[in-house]
Amino acid sequence: MSNQGGNSTKASKKHPGVSLIQRATGWVARWRDPETGRNLSQSLRGIAMSASERLAWAAQKSIELKQTKLDMKAGTFQQKKLERIEAEQAAGNAIEGILDAGTPIGEALTSYVESHQNPKTKVTRNACYTHFKLWCLEHDIVGTRKLSDDVLRAYSAKLRKEMNAGKRAQSTTRTWLAYLSAFLTDLPKSQVDSAKLDRTPGEMKKSLKKPDRPETDNVVMQPEQAQAVLESVHAYDAAPSWQDKAKGDYGPFVLALLLGGFRPNELRKLTFGMIHDTFIQVTATMSKTKRARRVTFEETPTLRRLMVAMRDAAGKPKANKLVFPNKSGWQDAKTNRMSRDFGLDPEFTLKHCRSTADTVLLYTPGINVTGYQIERRHGHSAEVIREHYAGEFRPVSKKATSIEAALDIEEIADEIIARVRKTALGEVAA
Repeated sequence: MSNQGGNSTKASKKHPGVSLIQRATGWVARWRDPETGRNLSQSLRGIAMSASERLAWAAQKSIELKQTKLDMKAGTFQQKKLERIEAEQAAGNAIEGILDAGTPIGEALTSYVESHQNPKTKVTRNACYTHFKLWCLEHDIVGTRKLSDDVLRAYSAKLRKEMNAGKRAQSTTRTWLAYLSAFLTDLPKSQVDSAKLDRTPGEMKKSLKKPDRPETDNVVMQPEQAQAVLESVHAYDAAPSWQDKAKGDYGPFVLALLLGGFRPNELRKLTFGMIHDTFIQVTATMSKTKRARRVTFEETPTLRRLMVAMRDAAGKPKANKLVFPNKSGWQDAKTNRMSRDFGLDPEFTLKHCRSTADTVLLYTPGINVTGYQIERRHGHSAEVIREHYAGEFRPVSKKATSIEAALDIEEIADEIIARVRKTALGEVAA
């Protein structure tokens, strides 16, 4: 049997008498009608129809064809056909109601996806629209003219409830609602009931209300808190019975975050080729805001000594080798050992290091750095830093000339760097 340029799945033991053919426009099923002997076909296009669902459909169709043949052989086919026609006529009112509901939700979604194809968002869009389609079917919303402002509010509430239950991330929930808004805005006027659904941007935003981003206080560590954090992490690293050899020491990682004001993921992606004599280059691909920036050593000489020690410990590393590999298990290490056995504050998070570093630069006059340099180092304007990162800070001395001096962590920082060098020499367990 020719498939006319598509990939075909011949009739198998799972669905005898029914062939599945993949064409450019989607999957098509073909079979021979037992009553007329003609070859018939039906499109199986649909967002929610997976490979297993296609096979199940074909298997059910095969059973129906087999039953038709048995009825024809037994002489009961015409009677059953008449009964089926009468049943369809009795359901005429219901069918008309469905037709009055507008374009079927699944068909409208399929048409939209086909006309707005984007490989980068294909998977997320399909997941979003499949979820919406199934929800609509569960609530008897069979067509686009059944959509209303109340329906959208109920659906967005459903998504927020699932998000709060941990089923879906907040960022994914916000993205899904944006995709749904784009789909609804694109629907032709003839397919919606404007009296029920107001598609103006303002009303759409009210109906598809996105969950608010969580408000977090700008947590800034005071000198004694920063010292306590580094001492706890350093004690964890030095405890041979608890050290996770596969992950390595966490002390250098936390110290670099505190002195450089990096985001944790930026430091996890840092390679030796990005470390220069006077600065560390944060590339656009590393940065969350997609902005390249430089973290200079002028305001934190200890960070430079740490990077030199890390390079020496790695021997002669290639430029693309990670400086801090295997540091994705911080939360487990902190929860299981650091907080319980080594006195680390359970409320401490790695994000506190970035807020602390920027606050020290802003409010320690002795550090010779301008507002413009702070912005370049951080990647945000001074206003954004003050609003979303900086907090109250009391430096050990306003005359301190470096971040480590303002936090009074020079001694513990030296111990951490010394351990890096001893590990390289084999004097402590790696």
